[in-house]
Amino acid sequence: MKLSIHIVSPNKLYLPSISEKAILDTGTKADWISKAFVDELRNTMRVRLTKLGAEESEIHYFDFNGIKFEPTGKVDLLIQTEEFKGNMKCRTMRLLVASKATFSILFGRDTIMNHGFFTKGKRDEDGEGVLIGVHDKFSAGKSRFSSYSWV
Repeated sequence: MKLSIHIVSPNKLYLPSISEKAILDTGTKADWISKAFVDELRNTMRVRLTKLGAEESEIHYFDFNGIKFEPTGKVDLLIQTEEFKGNMKCRTMRLLVASKATFSILFGRDTIMNHGFFTKGKRDEDGEGVLIGVHDKFSAGKSRFSSYSWV
């Protein structure tokens, strides 16, 4: 699923915002941005790429194929969307930079849950399906999936 966002320039507020569709992905905890998109934002909005701290560098990340990879840095972006809870519709968010990403921006499960992105507004699904297993019973550490549906 995708969420419409606007990236607002933190340095020069007279620059127009950049519209983008962020992917919502509950399969990852962290928020990510592609290196190519960071480079574009550095040229248009003077966004700063910063190095990871010592603790951040020690965290291991794996893609859905189980292959280990590391973020190349991080950026703080001023994100605007009507989907944020409450009256504040513009927030600063930190994203890890993925060097070979096939997306522009991806929000992970912590951001999705903290901001209620699944419960508000209309989503752009772009033909994407999400397989959800519905549990009908839990017993002694076992689970049985009774039905599946495409959302």
